[in-house]
Amino acid sequence: MGQKALRVHIATIDAFPSANTKNEVAWSCIVDAVGGSQVLKEHLEELKGDESAKEQVITYVWSTCAQLRGELIAKAKQKVVSSYSISNATGAKELSGLVMWLIKTGAFIQGDLDLKKKTFDKNSPFCHPIIKDIFISQWFGNRGDG
Repeated sequence: MGQKALRVHIATIDAFPSANTKNEVAWSCIVDAVGGSQVLKEHLEELKGDESAKEQVITYVWSTCAQLRGELIAKAKQKVVSSYSISNATGAKELSGLVMWLIKTGAFIQGDLDLKKKTFDKNSPFCHPIIKDIFISQWFGNRGDG
């Protein structure tokens, strides 16, 4: 449950917590995941008194972060060429320029993106279809329990 709570935090709030706060973030997610369960609250109290065990649990819960980022990166890589109409025929210099523009302006997440004109709608954050596609494939795709 702690891993699930941390995955939600990483995906929606802060994908890369600093090294100084990552244990704090993981512990907060563990506490949130315990919710109202009295049995789990008792185990949580035991962990508070045993720093070594607490650190092991935090390390275990934290291990999900790299996996989640890897999954999202793999899914994004599959969709980038078609979602942004970037063909393999595009020259290296032109491709590099497009990618730099997408990143510097933040246009890669905006709606109404036009790479040829280098325009986008600033009032449509997170409206690029790739955001929806990745979201669906990560959390709703290929599940047999549909």
